This record gives sequence, structure tokens and C-alpha cells, in this order.
Amino acid sequence: MLTGTQILIVGGDSRQLEVIKKLSELNATVKIIGFENLGSI
Repeated sequence: MLTGTQILIVGGDSRQLEVIKKLSELNATVKIIGFENLGSI
């Protein structure tokens, strides 16, 4: 659905991590800055 869409998310907490997961599931290209200790999301 979001193929070809690029999204930048700067900083945040576990709520934004859920948004990142959903955007990835929808095939968006997600770039993130300012998250520490992500491990695997």
C-alpha cells in the first residue's frame, strides 16, 4: 500500500516503535533517528 513512500521518524518511545512496525508491514521505507537500544523491531 505504501510502496515508494519514504517516512522519517525522529525520536520517540515504544508507541512510535509500533507505528514503525505497521509502516514497515505496509511496505513504506522508514528511516529512524534518535532511538536507542532498538535491538530488532
